[in-house]
Amino acid sequence: MADTAAATAAAAAETAAASALPAGDIGFVGLGAMGRGMAANAAAALARHPGTGRLLLHNRTPGKAAPLLALGEHVREAAGLAELATGCGAICLMLADDGACDSVLGALCGAGLRAGALIINHSTCTAAFAEAARATVAAAGGAYVAAPVWGRPDAAAAARLVVAPGGPAAAVARAAPLLAAHGRLLAPLATARAASALKLIGNGALFGFVHVVAEALTLADKAGLPRDAVLGLVDAFFPAPAVQGYARRMAAGEFDATAGFTVDLALKDVRYVRALAEAARAPLATPGAAAGCPRRRRPRAPRAARRRPARRPARPPTRPPVPDAVFHSLLCASANGHGQKDVGAMILACQLAAGLPPPPDAAPDASA
Repeated sequence: MADTAAATAAAAAETAAASALPAGDIGFVGLGAMGRGMAANAAAALARHPGTGRLLLHNRTPGKAAPLLALGEHVREAAGLAELATGCGAICLMLADDGACDSVLGALCGAGLRAGALIINHSTCTAAFAEAARATVAAAGGAYVAAPVWGRPDAAAAARLVVAPGGPAAAVARAAPLLAAHGRLLAPLATARAASALKLIGNGALFGFVHVVAEALTLADKAGLPRDAVLGLVDAFFPAPAVQGYARRMAAGEFDATAGFTVDLALKDVRYVRALAEAARAPLATPGAAAGCPRRRRPRAPRAARRRPARRPARPPTRPPVPDAVFHSLLCASANGHGQKDVGAMILACQLAAGLPPPPDAAPDASA
């Protein structure tokens, strides 16, 4: 009986520990389109656990925290990064790129992290940066967890993101209850580097799907088919919400990035994907099919046995690896003034290449 009671108590303690938020105040840095919704999720998680700490907000641009302060007295704007470093048990980052993350991490670690503090980075970064960040945070007495997310700002606000955590097992376990506030967690990976690499692989695949659908819609336009026919194919063969959503927005000519992801940010991600492929020596194309991949040479016959070979037909042009095709479509869209539109605006590049006029409401961005 005593053994049973002890086992029950141990299981209850383990469950309580697994659902407990990191001790102390929680910091959140980066209140852009994604960060606002995620910070609100963190505030809601703290509100569900009375007696926990506060949510301290910081953004490079003043005023971004103002709408979130109405979520409760436990939410307030930090005086600066130094206050987060010395007072928070966990600090979450949702920033644009490696450079922004490096700047913030440098300021946090330079101010002196609280002993054992968690740094949870939701940003899309290179795998190389994740490894460097892990070492920097460890040297400052903290633990680094990469937890990049998939989803648009509306999914962030609804706590429907997909999170890919990676880092030391104990640190990921401490971060898990806070990560769960944002949506669904994938199986944890052993290192932050692996989690950041997985995010890039996922983005590369998603952008590839979007590009294929953009080409399909463009071909349908040229062939005189209704776009609804292509949407029916997408629903039948690629019934993934992200792909279906981009297909419908592209078909409708909806490129507002207010609740989405801009072409210029997608360009950054695809650059990171290409860098990962180069570092991993993965050409992302069928061997021998991509430009620059040598064909296997046949052994030469002795000179006396050689005959004048028949003229070989010209090799058909080869398609570049998917990330390269996506990169150039995004670059074309950006160069034509659509860099601040939603990533689905890569269809405008496909239409330009096909000689189709852009939709009347797809004018270049005001800042272009």
